Amino acid sequence: MKKYLIILVLFNTLNYAYAETKKLPFLQGSNFIAPKEKLEKLTLQSEKVPKNFQSQDIVELYEKLEEKFPFTKGEFETTDDFNNKFTNENIGNDIYVSSIDNIGSNLKYSADHEYFTYKPFHEIKDSNKISIFSKLIEGKPSEGQNAYGAKAIISNKFFKSYNLDLGKSLDIASEIIFGVPRDIAKNIKPLISAVIFYKLRINERAAASYYETGNRLIYKSHFVTKPTITEPEHITYLSQYIYAEGIEIWIYNKDTGEIIRKRKN
Repeated sequence: MKKYLIILVLFNTLNYAYAETKKLPFLQGSNFIAPKEKLEKLTLQSEKVPKNFQSQDIVELYEKLEEKFPFTKGEFETTDDFNNKFTNENIGNDIYVSSIDNIGSNLKYSADHEYFTYKPFHEIKDSNKISIFSKLIEGKPSEGQNAYGAKAIISNKFFKSYNLDLGKSLDIASEIIFGVPRDIAKNIKPLISAVIFYKLRINERAAASYYETGNRLIYKSHFVTKPTITEPEHITYLSQYIYAEGIEIWIYNKDTGEIIRKRKN
């Protein structure tokens, strides 16, 4: 039977993890190095994906939405006033494009059939969520002990992710299959990347779901693992989501910019 440890410095560890998160360079994908003024615009009409294209910083977008549309209503704000902020007029009709982070783990090759299968969605049944950016932060180790006095050094980690919840545009996130000859598949796999075009969407069903009000544009989920003597690892997972309407996913060669496959909603 696993014996749960008492975390002696849990709060210090979490504070450290959150502080380290603030230091991260949250530009991702092809625009990680290039200054913004040198970035090329990528649109649905583009014939190739530029090496330095203007990918929407998903962290920046989430934080702007959270600032403009807080999770809870203000002290002097009525519930109707809070809910009435979530309108198409307020969120606009802009089309965003973001690089999809670390697609390699979801990209598998069939040597027998000579094609790749890419699964952009979370590995959960009927999932309609795509991870755009994630980061694992190693915290400072801490010492813990269980009720019987057994001690262990605990590995503390903080995993933070930013995701799109595609709702009814689920089909865009289903498996994407594209053929590549076996003699070049191994060399081309590290060059394969993906982008997603999307719009913000209002989730009406989120109303009145969060302390009598509901944020209809963003939400969070939080999970913490409990360390044991045999598995002394403490991981805090923080997943943050933007409600979005998926328009297209492009699979492309990031070396040449060639668009290999398009998946449309």
